[in-house]
Amino acid sequence: MKNLLFLIAVLCIAAGTSLPAQNVQPFQEIILKFLDDTPTGVIPKQIIPSADGSFLVAGYGQPLGFIAKLNSCGSPLWSKPILYGAETELNGIVELPSGELVVAGRCKNCGMKGDTTWKALVVKTDAMAQAIVYNTFGNPSFDANANAVILTTQGKPAIAGNVGVGDFLSPTDGFLAVLDNQLDASLWKEYNEHYYDNPQALTQLSDGGFALAGWSNENLTDPSEGLLIRTNAQGQLLWKSSSDLSYSLFKSVRQSEDGKIVALGSYFVNPQQKRDAYLAVHNSTTGALISDETYGSLLYDDAGLWLEPIQDGFLASGTWGEPSQPNWNSRSWVFRLNENYAMEENYFRDEYLFAQNMVNAVPLTTDGLDFAFLSKVHFFEDKRVLFVKRSKQGHEVQLTNAPMHYQLSPRNLSTNKGTVEYEGSLNGNAYDELRLQVFRNDTLVQTQSDMTPQGNFYFQSEITAELANYEFRLSGLKNGVAYMEAGACDVVAGDAYLIQGQSNAVAGIPFYISDPIDHTYNYHRNPFVRNFGLKSDPGSLYTWHKEADENGDYADNISGQWGLILGKKIVEEQGIPVAILNGAISGISIDSMMPDPQNHENQAKSYGRFLKRVKRSGLIDDLRGIIMFQGETNAAGGFWDSADEYFQKFVALDDAWFEDFPSLEKKYLFQIRPGAFFAGATLLTCLQIEEAQHRIPELLPDWQIMSSTGMNHDGTHYHYENGYERAGNDIYRLVAQNLYGETFAGNIHPPRVDSAWFSDCTNTQITLQMRHTDDEYFWTPGYEQDFLLEGSANSSVIAGFIQGDQVVLQLTEAPGPNFTGLSNTSHLLEGEAAVENANGIGMLAFYNFPVTACLPSGTNNPEVQMMTNAAKVFPNPCTEYFEVILPEKASGALDWNVYDGKGQLFKRISASGREFRVEVSGWPAGIYQLKTIEGDQALSIRIVKL
Repeated sequence: MKNLLFLIAVLCIAAGTSLPAQNVQPFQEIILKFLDDTPTGVIPKQIIPSADGSFLVAGYGQPLGFIAKLNSCGSPLWSKPILYGAETELNGIVELPSGELVVAGRCKNCGMKGDTTWKALVVKTDAMAQAIVYNTFGNPSFDANANAVILTTQGKPAIAGNVGVGDFLSPTDGFLAVLDNQLDASLWKEYNEHYYDNPQALTQLSDGGFALAGWSNENLTDPSEGLLIRTNAQGQLLWKSSSDLSYSLFKSVRQSEDGKIVALGSYFVNPQQKRDAYLAVHNSTTGALISDETYGSLLYDDAGLWLEPIQDGFLASGTWGEPSQPNWNSRSWVFRLNENYAMEENYFRDEYLFAQNMVNAVPLTTDGLDFAFLSKVHFFEDKRVLFVKRSKQGHEVQLTNAPMHYQLSPRNLSTNKGTVEYEGSLNGNAYDELRLQVFRNDTLVQTQSDMTPQGNFYFQSEITAELANYEFRLSGLKNGVAYMEAGACDVVAGDAYLIQGQSNAVAGIPFYISDPIDHTYNYHRNPFVRNFGLKSDPGSLYTWHKEADENGDYADNISGQWGLILGKKIVEEQGIPVAILNGAISGISIDSMMPDPQNHENQAKSYGRFLKRVKRSGLIDDLRGIIMFQGETNAAGGFWDSADEYFQKFVALDDAWFEDFPSLEKKYLFQIRPGAFFAGATLLTCLQIEEAQHRIPELLPDWQIMSSTGMNHDGTHYHYENGYERAGNDIYRLVAQNLYGETFAGNIHPPRVDSAWFSDCTNTQITLQMRHTDDEYFWTPGYEQDFLLEGSANSSVIAGFIQGDQVVLQLTEAPGPNFTGLSNTSHLLEGEAAVENANGIGMLAFYNFPVTACLPSGTNNPEVQMMTNAAKVFPNPCTEYFEVILPEKASGALDWNVYDGKGQLFKRISASGREFRVEVSGWPAGIYQLKTIEGDQALSIRIVKL
């Protein structure tokens, strides 16, 4: 039965009825950076995994200590301040079996009254960091500090640190304390090696005894020596050891599987510029040094050196001093050591100009391949806390399909759910059971089990398209113990959109955070807007990205400024997560956007790379829409496309998209503005592209258009305010109406001229009939020069006004005999158009629009009926014929003039009644106007012939 179900699942995938399979990448990473805007800076000191899969963090930021909890995906759940005395610093944290927490550190002015020194501090809290009891330790009037806290095999907290023991030059001893339930010391021991002893780390050994590690100084000015202290279970000293290496220190200590004591720290190879990680292996019984190893770069390697036991070795972490590129900075460093302490793997996290200080790394699987760490990163005043979680996709299982972190699963429009799948195989008898757990906003909502996991397995789960994050954990169980195999964080279901074009489709943001240029990402980040693309450039690995985070390891285009606003509007107003895949390339021509005609997937072409990206996202069969913003380059030098040339290129690209992205429901186009004159474009070459785009929705009815004439322009690109911001809002209204059933009270389409005529028989006034007759229109004085009278240099537009759903233009004088039509060019700079609707959307630009003659005497101000609204015209667009049914008030016995797209008389038609049919199979493709006059009314019909 199980094999049958697996076969059905495979067949469903092959038939395209389920999520398209994605190639499972060997590792996944979560990279999160949290801004630290505190005056003195936050200092995290330790991160540990919690029993529920989350993470606990202890640290401080003057004057407060803090305990924080991150969910298993690294997102902050809460942070609680801890303050005892005037100042508190927390250095370590453990979780008790009860779920209660114990933190250790120090507090100032928190001991006996009048004692203003630092004291070692231990606090027990409940699981939410509410304090239950605390205690302080130290000698009166001398400083003391708890540097490490562990949980003993008896479930008791134990601490280690240093305590002041004298006045002259403030000597210190090391101490060990085991605490009872009320945090009183059931065991307290002090140890002395040199004048200054400073234990930093503590571990309990297999015989119940303890090992402390840190450093010691013989005198105030002497170099440090790595210090190890070994005790029995009662804290009695068995041996102590100081390293022979000058300027050495230990920061972590553990016991190996064969019983040796292993300490990790660092020492100065060259005090001026080089420090290496240093590992020392000692005999647990005698303290004799068995072996030592050094690891590191050519520069200063140190901060946060930490050691954790894993199967057959250790997971270690620190800071790698040598940058990966000249003038970059230090890196976080995680490295796996085998049982012989030889390097098995190095992992580096680069933050480029930011210097890093590793806190510590913790293994999340027994083999150490899964781990998480915290690091403090800074670049001058810019301070961040970095969280990284790496996980292997399959340890004992081989996965063929699995979700990725932050993935968006396309929703089924009927059920409003997306499907998430895990499938693969398990060889041998590694597990008794495979289990898939599904969490919604950190709460377990579903568990599926396969009790016979040997061979092939398949899990499927449906999730609702909503503003909620789903986490998936696939684990194997052996003898009742669960082992993590794979996981996916913050998976959502929702809708997917594509963006294509050039730089105004990229709509990028400044590189530097401190750049004063305003942009969308200062205001509109949203975690439910997702992107998918390459992790590095160049690269072959893909990743998902949240638009609430910095780019991290995401190298492809993010949503872009107006794309983000579109996505956020859908998220907030429709309650549905959104994926935006932006494949635009700055400066690209439409020619370069074309596919290889022999192989659309050719990776040498941008088309092929984007096609591969969309396929790998798993969204290609469920695309809601595409938005195109391109054309400036084709108006520039080297191209100077005519309207006809650009239109034909657009048709070719649209045909390719139809072939490769057949699931696209809606298509949207931004018309360009005149600009990029520095690249050889002119007002007239831009107008040719604008005219081609003006025709596109008329001749390609799958497309809708949005103007840019009312957007705040800088001569090439757009400002944020009333620029890219407006673009996102304007395109959203169309998307919301078309795809989400929203209704708007008009004014969502750009003003578009349907017909034009001389409304004064002196030919000094032109009336423009607007298509959207229920919209509200406004005239903006000062932009009369945007209108051009083609072929008539002697005349120009000097004024305009709105008359209902018409725009009336006043001319300086009648156009000359060579007048061919009216153009609307828009202009460089600024954010106003001559004609706007009530939402501020500017009129579409157009070229050489036909203007018909003045009506007979006495009809200079006719009521013009737009027959495309008052009459039934079908089919429209048409290929073979169209039929017309006129309203009852029309006599029907009329002669009609047919004008082509250039305003030239194409032919005449005589109709004998209110209903007539016109054969158009022999007409060239284009836009035609049928016009006639009946009494005192002008009648007009617009037809699109495909």
